[in-house]
Amino acid sequence: MATLPPPPPWRAKCRSIERCADYRRLGDEGNPSRAADLEELLSMQMTQKTRDEFAEHSKAASISDSLKSLMRGQGPRIATRQPRHIYIPRSPPTSPAFKRQPGGERPQNGDAQVLSMMSDSGLRPTIVFHNACVAELYEHALRYEPGSRLTASGALAVPPGGSTSQTPGVLSVVREPSTQAGIWWGPGSPNIPMDSREFLINRERAVDYLNTQPRLYIVDGFAGWSEVRLKVRVVCARPHHALSARSMLVVPSAAELDGFGRPDLTLYNAGAFPANRRASHNASAASIALDLTRRELVVLGTLCPGDMRRGLQAALSHALPAAGAPCFHAACDEGGAGDAALLLGSEGRAALAGRGERRLLADGLVAWGEDGVCALEGGCHTVAGAWSGAGDGPGDGFGVLLEGAAAEGGGRVPGLASPSTTPRVRATYPTTLVPRNRMPCAARHPANLIMLCCDTLGVLPPVARLTADQAVYYFLSGYSAKSTEEEGDAVPPEPAFSPCYCSDFLVWHPGKYAAMLAPALRRHGMQAWLVNTGWTGGGAGAGARHDPRHIQAVVHAILSDALRGADLVKLPVLGLEMPRCVPGVPAPLMDPRGCWPDGEAYDDGIRRLAGLFAQNWEKLGDGGGHFLQDELERIRAAGPQVDSS
Repeated sequence: MATLPPPPPWRAKCRSIERCADYRRLGDEGNPSRAADLEELLSMQMTQKTRDEFAEHSKAASISDSLKSLMRGQGPRIATRQPRHIYIPRSPPTSPAFKRQPGGERPQNGDAQVLSMMSDSGLRPTIVFHNACVAELYEHALRYEPGSRLTASGALAVPPGGSTSQTPGVLSVVREPSTQAGIWWGPGSPNIPMDSREFLINRERAVDYLNTQPRLYIVDGFAGWSEVRLKVRVVCARPHHALSARSMLVVPSAAELDGFGRPDLTLYNAGAFPANRRASHNASAASIALDLTRRELVVLGTLCPGDMRRGLQAALSHALPAAGAPCFHAACDEGGAGDAALLLGSEGRAALAGRGERRLLADGLVAWGEDGVCALEGGCHTVAGAWSGAGDGPGDGFGVLLEGAAAEGGGRVPGLASPSTTPRVRATYPTTLVPRNRMPCAARHPANLIMLCCDTLGVLPPVARLTADQAVYYFLSGYSAKSTEEEGDAVPPEPAFSPCYCSDFLVWHPGKYAAMLAPALRRHGMQAWLVNTGWTGGGAGAGARHDPRHIQAVVHAILSDALRGADLVKLPVLGLEMPRCVPGVPAPLMDPRGCWPDGEAYDDGIRRLAGLFAQNWEKLGDGGGHFLQDELERIRAAGPQVDSS
């Protein structure tokens, strides 16, 4: 009897392929992928492999640890959905199913890593969406958040919810011996001291609330575009909060997400659940609590994404200077020759940065390291009045979050949700939507530092060149106008001081940031300027506001080096040196005293401003101990001088 020849080697491979789960999944699809030969099929199976088992196990372990309650020694169980492998806390990844497969390649798509987080009884699973893409977050917001609308321009409009604006005076920082040295406490500080026990009560409150939600959204990202960056995890229960977090952070690539590991900072956003009002540090149901030792941030009682962003900025404003890299709340752009510029101040910053041929790097927190500057955020956060609709700028396209906006009617044109209670629309969007952006958001050392101040007294010149000591003085002072965002235009703005132009979230004493700015100015030869975006010819209500076109001309002259060799005149009392003329600015505006109908009234106004600066300087005390006494005296002498006579 003749024996049959042995089967060819390719048939044995086919049998193993038929037993492969990936092959069965391909065969079960309605439109399966087809290969011309066996080698192409094997290649397709490797490229369509959707999971790196070891990386998935690590992600599940990290997420479970983030959601761990203080009452238990381990976090909830995590189960991946396809195929269903269950991660049990404290189990080592020794199973063959979790061994890393060499040569595996993850698909470059934006799908969320969907995990099922089961309760201890295993009866009620909670779906966790890990780094969901923008489209998926849109779908969930429209489905699960009442009042959410898709605008005609592609933005997502959400109502203000329980909070119409950022909540002032709720930033609490844990005070303990290991971290309290150098923290800014006392008058003028945004930091409310709290003990670790009260923080843990807030944390437990937030984690318990999040663990009871049917859906959780976890966003892992980086704070920073350079080597100086932190790994940040945001845990929230609302899709639009996750969308805002995607703009706050630099979204990692697939390879970076696989190697993300444990975060350096975890932010728990349980804003729909109130804080404990009986706690000694809580004056209301809203709370933003930061523990520098645990590297955790808890948001309770406020639905405003700006509060989540403010808490993150507070954590970063502590972490970066502690690592030797100063950070500033500024806009940063770059010219065609690679010349970067920093713009500090909130009045007109967004409108002045990235104009013309210049490219925008950042409009938020900016870190300044040994190699240059880089953005710490992945997007921008701006405030506008009644939204003007589609096609109005970068803040109205797909991926934009409009808070406090409504998009009713057939046209779906965004407008104010409630003009009586929400006079502004807040827009959050990634930097990639800016028409002229700079990717990655990093540049070399800036050549110019522009401080924008809104002078409500109308006595400052349109522009003044600052010495290094003057730059530190005005940076420490942060002179501008009191925000009238929630008050409307009927109330005249008043002079205000915000140290470092970002006192709402400074954790260190302002002197630390100023002490890091001073040597950087001298080391890199950067020129500092003071630009007045406020009034001229009189104070607010009597004078005229500077024309935005003139301010743009001033900034353009600075960035084009047209003022480097300009003829300067020194102003009395203030000690500022201003150019006699600026291209594009009418000559009469360069004489601030001549713009006033009464010269003596101008002199009174300039003396009043000098007195306000002196009063504010007393609040700063000794600069937090970051300056020598002679340095501090030299900086104080560089500011306006009050005439004792």
